[in-house]
Amino acid sequence: MFVLKALIKLIFTFNLIALGSVSVAKEITSQVEELANQNYYRKSLISLLYDNDIDYRSAFDCTSVMFEVPNDRNAIDAACVTDFDVLWISTSMGPKQRLGSAYVCPTKQDDILIKKLKTLAYESDKTSNGIQYYMGRTDGWLRDFENILAIIVVDNMSLSCWSLLRR
Repeated sequence: MFVLKALIKLIFTFNLIALGSVSVAKEITSQVEELANQNYYRKSLISLLYDNDIDYRSAFDCTSVMFEVPNDRNAIDAACVTDFDVLWISTSMGPKQRLGSAYVCPTKQDDILIKKLKTLAYESDKTSNGIQYYMGRTDGWLRDFENILAIIVVDNMSLSCWSLLRR
């Protein structure tokens, strides 16, 4: 009986600690999501990744397309002109001939925003052409993906991009 009570107390304490950690993580995630929605077209990326009947032109409200080329990931790279910006968009195919990932790089960059997002990342990795900052995962059942802030460096120029990776 004593062992059962101790086990119940241990489980209760563990659940309180876990719930406290989750509430902090959700607050950070919602802040990251809000910033990405406002500055990196995150909602458009979600539509592009999960809505089968939508293409990048309609997802990002392109007024024109500067270029569109096939890439080595069985998808496309494109430059989309909107009313407010030029967006560099890249996609890659995953299993079952559906998009596995997509990213968008607005040409308008905000250094203060980028610094803030870097501090909100929970992990980072160097890549061959920059750094990826892992911003959090969704807890969705149907739309489950990883949010990534990618800083790409080409010819000593830096460009920040938002990427979604289907899980």
